[in-house]
Amino acid sequence: MSDRRSVVMTFKVEPELATLLRDQSNTSEFIRNAVREKIGHVCPLCQGAGRVTSLQKLSAQRLLQTHEQVQCSRCGVLDFSPCHGLDEHVHEGPCDDPWMKHLEAADTHLCRACFAAISDSP
Repeated sequence: MSDRRSVVMTFKVEPELATLLRDQSNTSEFIRNAVREKIGHVCPLCQGAGRVTSLQKLSAQRLLQTHEQVQCSRCGVLDFSPCHGLDEHVHEGPCDDPWMKHLEAADTHLCRACFAAISDSP
């Protein structure tokens, strides 16, 4: 169980806003939710390096449920492995994406940027 202590904060508002806040069934919870929504949430994709809105957080959580997160062996960036193989690729015919072919054949993962940098090297 985490040690979560509440901290009391006070702030000034206009009389009209005070009236609206008092009309809420749980003013404290309403204010906490509004502040969280405005500030944002810790990004589940980058483990807290960034902030996302509630909708972005929900989308990211769905992505994490269906895609494996892997680390680029060259630059260390977190990336997602494709959720389907070349034979199931979304193209109408055979996939000719060199990066996708690399992912299926390689032992290590390279993000698109690192793969492009290596591929462009002489």
